[in-house]
Amino acid sequence: MRSPATSVLFAVVLCSQWLSAQISVSIDALTPITVVATDGAASLTTTQPVGPLLATGFDVESDLVGLGTRALVGGSSAATNNDAYCNIGFGCINGSAAAVTSVNTFEVLATFSAAVPTPIRFLVQLDSVLPAGATVPSVEVDVDNDGTIDYANGLWLNFFGPRTIGPAGIQFRVIMQGDLQQQGELFEDLSLQVKPDNRIYIYPGGVGCIGTGPGVYESFLDTGISIRNDISSSYPRVFVFGLAAQPQILPTVSAWPCIVMPRPDLVMTIPTFSGVELPIPAAVRPVTIWIQNVELHGSSLYAGFCSKAFTY
Repeated sequence: MRSPATSVLFAVVLCSQWLSAQISVSIDALTPITVVATDGAASLTTTQPVGPLLATGFDVESDLVGLGTRALVGGSSAATNNDAYCNIGFGCINGSAAAVTSVNTFEVLATFSAAVPTPIRFLVQLDSVLPAGATVPSVEVDVDNDGTIDYANGLWLNFFGPRTIGPAGIQFRVIMQGDLQQQGELFEDLSLQVKPDNRIYIYPGGVGCIGTGPGVYESFLDTGISIRNDISSSYPRVFVFGLAAQPQILPTVSAWPCIVMPRPDLVMTIPTFSGVELPIPAAVRPVTIWIQNVELHGSSLYAGFCSKAFTY
C-alpha cells in the first residue's frame, strides 16, 4: 500500500504543467539618464527621460562613431518559474587621451512583484572594470526604496533575510554615476536577482554513467520544484521519481559506477526542452525526493546523475 506522501507525489506530478511565471519585473527611470561623450571638437549628449524603461532591454548611448569614444547606460530584465533578474550597467570608453566620457547621476527603480504571496530571497552583485588611476564610480542600492542606502559599491551596509512578496512586490532603487577622463574603458554591471525560497535543498544525490542528469530547481509556483529536460538525446529518456533511495547498479560504461538511485515510485517521460512542476505541500513535509533520468540504449539502461531535493 502506498504512503500518503507517495500518493501526493503521483497526483501533483501527473496534474502539474509548465505554467507561466507568476513573478514579473518592471524598470522605471526616476530621473533623466544622461550620457556625454567628448573627444576633441566632437561631442554628443543623449538623454533618456523619466518614465518606464523597456524591460526586455533598453539602451542610452552617446557614440562618437569613428573615434572609439562612447558613453552608455543599458539594462534588461526577465522572469521564469525559477528566477527573476534585472541587470543595469553603464560604460565609459575613451578612444584617445583627449576623450572624456561621463554618465551623469541617475536613479532607476526595479520592481519585482508576484501575483500571489510568494516566498523569495534576493541577491545583489556588482561587476566592475576600472582602469588604473580612474575615478571610482558610484553604484548604490536602496532596498525597499525607503531612502536608506543598503548596498554601496559592492558592499552590504544592512542585512536582509528571506521574505514573502505579493502584488506590491519588492523595490530596488538604484543610483549610479561615473566618468572617465583618460584613455581606456570603464564598466559597471549591477545584477539584481530574486529566487524562490521554498525551504528546499537541492544537491547531487548519486552518480550515473552518462553524466547529464535532470535540471532540478526551486520554483515560484506552489513552493515546490521544477524538473527540466534540457538535454537533447537521440535515445529515449525517462525520469524516475522516488521518496526513498533504492540503489540499483547497471552495467558500467565509464570509469564511474552506473547507479539508479531512486525507488521507482513514479516513472514518466518529459519532452526535450520542457519540464514539469512538482508542488511540495505542507502535508507531505518534511520529505526527500530522489530524481534521476535514465536513457534506453538498445537493451541497456544508462543513468544520468541523480538529484536529491530535501525539504525542512
